[in-house]
Amino acid sequence: MGLEKTEIIFVPTWRCNLRCSYCDYRTVKKEGGYELKAFDQVWHFGEEISWPAWLVYLNRFRPYHLELTGGEPTMYKHLPDLLAHVPCDSSWAITSNTLNDVRLFEPGNCKFWTASYHYHSREKFLANIDWLKRRGFPLRVTLVMTPENAEHMFGVMRDFRKQEVMVNVHPVLKQGFSWKEHEELIAKMRTLHDGVWVNFVEDVPKEWKPRRYSNCNAGGKYFALMPDGTVLRCYSALLWHGSLGHVSDFEPSSLFRPCGKQCVFHCDNRAKKVA
Repeated sequence: MGLEKTEIIFVPTWRCNLRCSYCDYRTVKKEGGYELKAFDQVWHFGEEISWPAWLVYLNRFRPYHLELTGGEPTMYKHLPDLLAHVPCDSSWAITSNTLNDVRLFEPGNCKFWTASYHYHSREKFLANIDWLKRRGFPLRVTLVMTPENAEHMFGVMRDFRKQEVMVNVHPVLKQGFSWKEHEELIAKMRTLHDGVWVNFVEDVPKEWKPRRYSNCNAGGKYFALMPDGTVLRCYSALLWHGSLGHVSDFEPSSLFRPCGKQCVFHCDNRAKKVA
């Protein structure tokens, strides 16, 4: 049996080529780095780390699995170079709007390419999906469902299932919005099946304080890396400024400290709930 992989939520950039109305993350370029507004928190990150430097830092955590998110990961200029040099004992997966040029990427040790569908760029999206399928990427499509786009998304979902593409449906989670006023759509989403996974989440608490799991192993063999090398226990730590320092001097031995913090998200199922 191989060694257990270190699970890393990896944000190579907070930049994005879209401005989705339902997204609660906004980035502004500042001198020496970026300002990130994440829900009601404000972060200040330094400049993005170069891809050769990332390989050196990541080597200390081998074998590892990178779960790339953002921001839009493909906005990181040298992402194809970085992923092409991920060692054979490690792996990666990505969540991307899949609207930039994907032809420089190779499937290699990619576990999944999750393409987030955006209807206003449908032709480019479908062309890139077709290329990824032909290149042999393990592929799935994510649809963010809102009351306004629901009927359109149900049709899109059926189209992708006819193409035998796995579909994730994410009912939008946004501060100040509740699905309780749209019970008929919730009922319809709950009837989805046949290769469709619906990520249901509870409504955002009014006080907007992190709460969900009482304890998990985030900060153990699972953690998050920001574009400038800041280490967080998990992605949810963006909501409570839970920095563990910088990847350049972060000791792997310090990872084995289960976090008792309550959090909001499911952490892409990477953080395991513990009793």
